[in-house]
Order: sequence, then C-alpha cells, then structure tokens
Amino acid sequence: KLSINFEGVKQGIKEGNVQELPENMGKSVFVKALNEKGKEKSTRYKSNTGANFCTDTGECYIGLKTIGNAFNAVGNIMSLSADFSYFYKILSENKGYLILEEPASNKLYLKIPQQEKALYLGNSNDDKLEKNFNEYIKCNLNFTDFDLKTVDGLKTLIEKHQTTCK
Repeated sequence: KLSINFEGVKQGIKEGNVQELPENMGKSVFVKALNEKGKEKSTRYKSNTGANFCTDTGECYIGLKTIGNAFNAVGNIMSLSADFSYFYKILSENKGYLILEEPASNKLYLKIPQQEKALYLGNSNDDKLEKNFNEYIKCNLNFTDFDLKTVDGLKTLIEKHQTTCK
C-alpha cells in the first residue's frame, strides 16, 4: 500500500491514520508491506532523497527541490521547515527531461538533465520567469518562443533544447 498526502483532507480518513501537518504535505510517501513474519511494516521515503514511486494507476512521482517558486519557500519558512523538496507528478519523461506537476495545485515544472532542481513555470511575472528560465536553461533559447504554461509548449521546448543545447 502507498500513502501520501498532497493537501489536508479529513473526509473519509480514519483519525490517527494521517498526520495533518502542513510541512509534511507532499514530502513523504509511506509504503506498507508484509514482512517475512507476515506483519505489516511501514517504510517512509522523503522527497528530499530523490525517491520516486508509481501508483497502480500508472501515475509516477519524483521527489525534487525546485527553483523559482518563492511561494513554496515562504510556506516552508512559515512551517519552520528547511526542506524545500516535494513529490511532483511526472506528466512526461524524455531522455532525462521531465515535465512535472504539483499535485495539489496543478502548477507546472520543468526538469532538464543538466540541473539537479526543477524550474517552477507558474510565475505570473514574466520578467522573473524569463530571468529564471535563462539562468536555468543556460542556452541561447528565446523564452518568448515557447508556451511555458502548457505541456505541449514544454515538449516543444524540450525538443529544441535537445537539438540546440549540449
């Protein structure tokens, strides 16, 4: 069994089954399995270890740190958490390039193989997004040539990055 919470939900959940601490949301996945003696054992995997997992429905998630999302950083500071990682849903994977989604908010992120962190793409401030994009990509690509708010636009960016940037 897998267990992870991306947002606070009490409906239909037994008391004591889930800790509803904001700093834990989307940061840990618990795997329950039977050990050799037939007893249930729970193992916790944290997002800051780069762990990944898939559900029975075929959805896969990866734990990563990100850049460009000041709101998440503020949320971590408010909860006194120094861990700026989270589990993100993998929407597309191509030769180490990942298009990711934050499950609780549907915000998009891009992860390229040359970077350890993923880039947040939901900035409403285009100047800030362009600055983050150029620093992250480290290649001569024009930010305005791509629709960074859609999966198809990100796939186009990935294709261009694979052929233009090394």
